[in-house]
Amino acid sequence: MTLPILAPESSQALGQPNPGLPNPARLYHDAKAPGSRPAIRAALNRIAGWLVGRDAPCSWEETCVVAWWEIRARHVKEIRARLAECSAPRTVNRDLSLLRGVLTTAWENETMPDEAYNRARHVKGVDRDTTKAGRALAVGELRTLVHVGKLWAREPEPEGTLGRRALAVLALMYGAGLRRTEVAGVLTANVDL
Repeated sequence: MTLPILAPESSQALGQPNPGLPNPARLYHDAKAPGSRPAIRAALNRIAGWLVGRDAPCSWEETCVVAWWEIRARHVKEIRARLAECSAPRTVNRDLSLLRGVLTTAWENETMPDEAYNRARHVKGVDRDTTKAGRALAVGELRTLVHVGKLWAREPEPEGTLGRRALAVLALMYGAGLRRTEVAGVLTANVDL
């Protein structure tokens, strides 16, 4: 088990929320669109688990009594490091953004000191891996793909059918400028031949 980032004996890591106000995690969560709330809960539950020294996420009820206003820049750096160990850069940065949202809520409700808030919210995210980003094909690359697709389409069945389908997908993607996910969502029933 890992050590808690917020030690319970020194910070009320799991304790009563600031008297008179709902917990900032709950306030932040409830202000968001209903469709985004499950992802917010999952991320905050995982972060709360680390804050109280668990290797597993907290329940939502436990997350809503974590003393989020006690978080400092050093805690955010530790959370960033732990997220980076087990998540893609985009996920790390999304979860850090959610954490910043909770800290902003705590600060807006005057439960987090200005200096602590400013230092914690300025902890940088992780660099994105741009090697997987899409790019435009060079004309030569496109010609090579079409040539290989034509050769594949001439194969005996069922390979020939797969080759013709690959050419159709390539033509659709390139001709219409569609992304992979957009092409994957095309249904033959929706195609007007």
